[in-house]
Amino acid sequence: RKRKKLRQAGPYALEEQLSDDVEKLHFALGQELDSGNWQGAVTDKHRLETLMAALGEAGLDVQHVLPEQLAVPLSEGGDSVLIDHDMAVVRSGEYSGYAIDSDNLGIVLTAGNQDDLETQVVLQVYVEQDAAIPDLGGYPGEARIEHYARDPLAIFAQGLDMKAINLLQGEFSHTGGWR
Repeated sequence: RKRKKLRQAGPYALEEQLSDDVEKLHFALGQELDSGNWQGAVTDKHRLETLMAALGEAGLDVQHVLPEQLAVPLSEGGDSVLIDHDMAVVRSGEYSGYAIDSDNLGIVLTAGNQDDLETQVVLQVYVEQDAAIPDLGGYPGEARIEHYARDPLAIFAQGLDMKAINLLQGEFSHTGGWR
């Protein structure tokens, strides 16, 4: 139950569910949920190092770095997908989501919803104004398409929740090497 011990043990508890070595990944711990479970986020350590270096070079003092999946607006009763170029950023729950190349989005959505064919929920899809709508692979539920102009930041701002997991923990915290 101690946060520090959870941060140390968490990566190894999740190791078999991850596609990369634990040493190459950065783990962040969120809040404890009413269920006794904890929020957690995993990202590529090199990607976060590169981001923080670029922000530092720009003279920015960043306090929070949030997983973009948790900034996609949460759809009531369904998943939300933001298509940005060739990537699909999927928010699948209050504290869950993933990113996948948009060419494979339909396959993943269809496979993930085979158990609930009678109770399919509405899929909210945000697509850039002039971009093609990705193949949803026969998604069995209803898909609502909403177009956005040029930059997805306005969509991310709608879903922004400061309770989301801050990735600036451990070696990336302000008490760590990144100031």
